[in-house]
Amino acid sequence: MIVQVAGIVALDGAEPPEARLEAMLGTMNPRRRPAAMRSAAHGPARFGAIAIASGGAPAGPPPLLADEAGLFVADARLWEAPTAGPGGATDDVARIATRIRGEGAAASARLHGDFAWARWDGRALELARDHFGVRPLYYAVRPGRWAAFASHPGALIEAGLARPALDLAAVQSLALTNAPPAGRFYQTDIATQLPGHLTRIDPAGRVETRRYWRLPIGPRLSERTDPREISAEMRRLLEQAVQRRLPASGPAGGHLSGGIDSSPIAVIAARAIRAEGRRFFGYSLEESAAGLDFEPVDEACYVAEVVAAEANIEHVAVPDPSAIEPYLGAYDGALLEPAGEPEHRILAHAEAAGLGSLFSGWGGDQIASFPADHVAAELFIHGRWGMLLRELRRFRARLPTSLYYKVLLPLLGQPWRRRVERLTGRGLPPPKTLPDFRPAGRRPGGPPGLDLPPPGRSFLARREAAERNWIQHRLARFAHLGAPYGVRYAYPLLDLDLVGFAMRVPAWFLARPGESRCLLRDAIRGLVPERVRLRQAKLFPHSLDTLRLPRLGARIDARLAALAPDGLAATAIDIAALRAAYREALDTPEATLARMREHAARGEQLFLEAFTYTFALQVALALDQYERRHGAAAYPSELAPGSTAPPDPARTGRPIASRA
Repeated sequence: MIVQVAGIVALDGAEPPEARLEAMLGTMNPRRRPAAMRSAAHGPARFGAIAIASGGAPAGPPPLLADEAGLFVADARLWEAPTAGPGGATDDVARIATRIRGEGAAASARLHGDFAWARWDGRALELARDHFGVRPLYYAVRPGRWAAFASHPGALIEAGLARPALDLAAVQSLALTNAPPAGRFYQTDIATQLPGHLTRIDPAGRVETRRYWRLPIGPRLSERTDPREISAEMRRLLEQAVQRRLPASGPAGGHLSGGIDSSPIAVIAARAIRAEGRRFFGYSLEESAAGLDFEPVDEACYVAEVVAAEANIEHVAVPDPSAIEPYLGAYDGALLEPAGEPEHRILAHAEAAGLGSLFSGWGGDQIASFPADHVAAELFIHGRWGMLLRELRRFRARLPTSLYYKVLLPLLGQPWRRRVERLTGRGLPPPKTLPDFRPAGRRPGGPPGLDLPPPGRSFLARREAAERNWIQHRLARFAHLGAPYGVRYAYPLLDLDLVGFAMRVPAWFLARPGESRCLLRDAIRGLVPERVRLRQAKLFPHSLDTLRLPRLGARIDARLAALAPDGLAATAIDIAALRAAYREALDTPEATLARMREHAARGEQLFLEAFTYTFALQVALALDQYERRHGAAAYPSELAPGSTAPPDPARTGRPIASRA
């Protein structure tokens, strides 16, 4: 069962508007599925929740606690112990409320689960989101009028509690980094509740946000620890993380790409429920290679090996999806995301099969298993000279050059690094960024996502990777996709016990010459086929989009040409530059087919540079649809002629104070 929450606090002391709350809850059921709704009031506050279940009507009402102490509502599942009640939700919310009321809001740091909660204690509205941001939460504040929150940002707009006016810098960040800046959303009035943070909004409309948790570093394992002990503990924690998230009854299911994240999760889950006669549905994307005179390189062969190795996995191949064509279709309201992406096909099957949750290996390479970034610098610090030399040989450069780029520069703080770069004329390569298609006169706040790399200690680099807003934003996107189907996503590789252990492992256990992510590879030895365990290539699942994109080139150009030169899309994206980039990057379908055939003969995928332009295309076409829906109300006040000022956080109701 999926629970989504919403609430309004009348800051002027008036009676909370029940009709607006009902409108918010109704907006969060776009497919008009059988749902259960509940609301309650306490003074000037009114909270509500809506429950949607896959396979039928919810087994019970959504959890909402109301008493003389105030109101408490949450979208939550805890993994620290077995749960009771319909889907576990009712019991979990009661447990969270008891701990928050007894220990204070900082007790969120000690909760082990996925949650977004809101509390009204008669004095202030408090909001919190889980450690990594699995469950979404948004809020809007109009000083002197109201403070409102919801699991979906569109609910705030549709209920008239937030204006549809866009935040130009946040929208442009989508084109450059595939996510808005941390704490901001695409609409000026809407703020995103930060993971691991608590937000407090008082009756005067003052907003304060503070961090209640940060990914811990250490205590570091001894360098003399037996690698076999590390692998065994990682394996135990992975199995525990999967088993915690298994449904108490019925089938289970999840993504299955044949990679080292999704494959062990699927195998562990399938084996755990096999004795009970329950099946595990493994969902993958299937391309049709009909008409090709060669076999395209994709993930299908790895998926087939995993399915053959574990008989309790029922493979469900989603046929012939495309990641490109949805960009040319309709967009999903306030989210500015394509409405027709292939994940909907997976969710439709999961709903029909009665799956309440889908396992996903997403987040593993960012947080739980870690690539071998900054390993050389850490080996240098700890005097692991033999391993350091082997690591430096991987880069196939002269030893002084490798030492300069892989050890010296990463160890320096940014001020010293800049001085050395000026003296030598050589610096670290810039971080990988998407093409910047923003108009020259519309670049508020500077280009996002261009920070210098962190210092060379790998523990700090790992924590920074885990806190990237792109991860949080993508988790929220999956939550928005699954909610209308009553399907919740579960991420075993974001389990706090698993990640906490991985953060204690020194860098030299994470990499070997020619390999990365060794921590997880060693842990799943014997669990998945060896070819799956040792695969190094990161394949993108829509391999035939390489052929589709050139065929869509004329259609893309026509769609961009049809955009009004003075419209909303043109204020955020340089349409002429985007069109020119597509024309230059795309070859004829015949020439692209020949290149793809050559790559396939070498066992490689052909990745077109033009794929990186789709984020800018998404922004341009989404804004055009958004403008047609909202008209002049979609334009932010910052778009006055000649203005490049970013929005004012104090005026928009975003956090005005933050302390670590």
